[in-house]
Amino acid sequence: MDHKKIIVLVVVIFLALVGYKIISSSIQENKEKAILEERAQLDQLAKEPLNQCIDEINNNAESEIKRNRELAISISSPESQKECISSTGDKEYCKPPSFQELQIEAEQIRAKAKIDREECYKRYK
Repeated sequence: MDHKKIIVLVVVIFLALVGYKIISSSIQENKEKAILEERAQLDQLAKEPLNQCIDEINNNAESEIKRNRELAISISSPESQKECISSTGDKEYCKPPSFQELQIEAEQIRAKAKIDREECYKRYK
């Protein structure tokens, strides 16, 4: 019977060690995951000012392009044309911008926004 008790004791100790190893590796894995998640959150917080700067530039550029298009539409209305010509007397001066001119101006705004975004990257990196 002593051999059976020794074998059972060895098996119990072996199972306890295996269980301990499984539990400790699981705990270690959870710690590593938590550290990685925390690093990701800190990286995201560090990038937040950069993202805000870029978003602001993009929004401003798009709103300026939209405002220019709306202004061109309002200037091209017959009432606006009559009013402009009557006050200036110059048909050429009152001529609304063409589609191509609006596209060129939009590209210029986007090019300036690109330069501004690069400045954001320089500032926050």
